[in-house]
Amino acid sequence: MTFRIFAARAAAELERLKMEVQLRQNEQLYRDLFDEAPIGYVYEDTETRFVSANRAAQKILGLRPEEVVGTVGKTLVAPNAVAQNRLAQALEGEQVGEERPFIELELRRKSDGAPVWVQRFSRPEPDGKHTRTVIVDITQKKLMEQEKARLEQQNAYLREEIKSSHNFDEIVGRSAALVTVLENVQRVAPTDASVLVTGETGTGKELVARAIHSTGVRKDKPLIKLNCAALPAGLVESELFGHERGAFSGAIARRIGRFRAGARRDDLPRRDRRDPARGTGEAPARLAGARDRARRRQRADQG
Repeated sequence: MTFRIFAARAAAELERLKMEVQLRQNEQLYRDLFDEAPIGYVYEDTETRFVSANRAAQKILGLRPEEVVGTVGKTLVAPNAVAQNRLAQALEGEQVGEERPFIELELRRKSDGAPVWVQRFSRPEPDGKHTRTVIVDITQKKLMEQEKARLEQQNAYLREEIKSSHNFDEIVGRSAALVTVLENVQRVAPTDASVLVTGETGTGKELVARAIHSTGVRKDKPLIKLNCAALPAGLVESELFGHERGAFSGAIARRIGRFRAGARRDDLPRRDRRDPARGTGEAPARLAGARDRARRRQRADQG
């Protein structure tokens, strides 16, 4: 009888040890799957403070392994109203245990501050204190969409240009005044200097501008025209710097500004390389000041 009891206990202990080994093996298997998954996984609390993150999430967010624990995810969100509002709405639902659908967020990598776009989905844990978050890198997709929009806008401008194509050869004349103008065109065209062309209506100011463009270093890029006199003050920033969908009444789609349509990002000065579609807040004041100075010069010339 004693031997049977001992044998039963030994068998139970062996079974328990076998189950523990299997459990450890399964835990290691799932840990490897978690770490090696191509999609970013983050375990965080309801204030977005990270508890753990797999390698894909670390790569997307620019985190070193030792930086994961304690990193606050919402500090990586881009400092613009759209991204901040989207995250705030998602967190409100998560804090009351609601599961929200995927949202698109613009983030900033912790390592170098580079922009990265992700799709984020988070599922609250039953304890109400933590969430399991999935992030999918869609940066290349967003960049392609932005480039497509820029090219479409540029294509529209080029189509307008084709309809009224002019070039330097179409300026015909031999008068001393016109020869002086053409010499000035050849002098300023290769430079980066700003050029102010003045004259009465119908004297060919746009033709001179086209001649400067067609003989300059930017001749392979579009010449973007803008009639400032016909542009309402409230649309100056939107026309030049672009706007996001929903930025104001009637903004039904994202629009690339004329500055962005006429230049690649690398062509802009470093201080101006922020996305023109977001606006700067200072642009209307600078442009309004420029218009006032131009009007004063015009009145002085007329006087």
